[in-house]
Amino acid sequence: MLSASKLAGYLSHNLMRPDCGSAALKEGSSLVASRNLRSLCVRPCDVADAERHLRGSGRPVVAAVAFPHGSTDTSIKVAETQKLIDDGAKEIIAVANMGRLVSEKFEYAEQDLKAVTLTAFRRGIPVYVAFDSCFLNDRFFKIACKIADNIGATGIITATGYGATGTRPEEIARIRDMLGNRVKCIANGGIRTLAQVEELVDAGADWVITPYSAQILDQAAERPIQLPQRDIF
Repeated sequence: MLSASKLAGYLSHNLMRPDCGSAALKEGSSLVASRNLRSLCVRPCDVADAERHLRGSGRPVVAAVAFPHGSTDTSIKVAETQKLIDDGAKEIIAVANMGRLVSEKFEYAEQDLKAVTLTAFRRGIPVYVAFDSCFLNDRFFKIACKIADNIGATGIITATGYGATGTRPEEIARIRDMLGNRVKCIANGGIRTLAQVEELVDAGADWVITPYSAQILDQAAERPIQLPQRDIF
């Protein structure tokens, strides 16, 4: 059994909605710090303020490059990565160029993500590759995962939260079958309940991204939690 306080370490609080204002950012940062959540995911424009709110808490700020569709030019992604790190991001989510993937321009997609990864790794910052699996057939899904592995990504996120579906447990299981423990598996998109967290982690997810962290922790106070303990960083 896992305690509610340990459950918090599986939750990365998501504040990447387009209507997230200053008050919501401050409130979300306070939640992350006070409940000891794993991390805080924010929009690029909020990284500096989020870092200031969380300073001294030990909780990292996570920021996404080319969110949510990965469609900006590689040079822009590299510049954005550098700026996010300068502003205080401790982890980077690099969104794959979905259009290039489905056009079978796999070399472009890989080199594009590799440029972001190298930029971040030179400064000691881990990179998680994100793509919306709802747009990919089985072949493209495997290729996207292989690309993430090839570039040395720290982890894979199979949904941005802006596709038709969020991460499904079977996707996590497939990544584990393909890549074992070489990468972290992160779930995102539509995660609102403790039962969903349990199902995703049981399938092999290392942590989840959700804007419903407070509600999930409240649910955890009402019943036993069925989760294994894992190293979340």
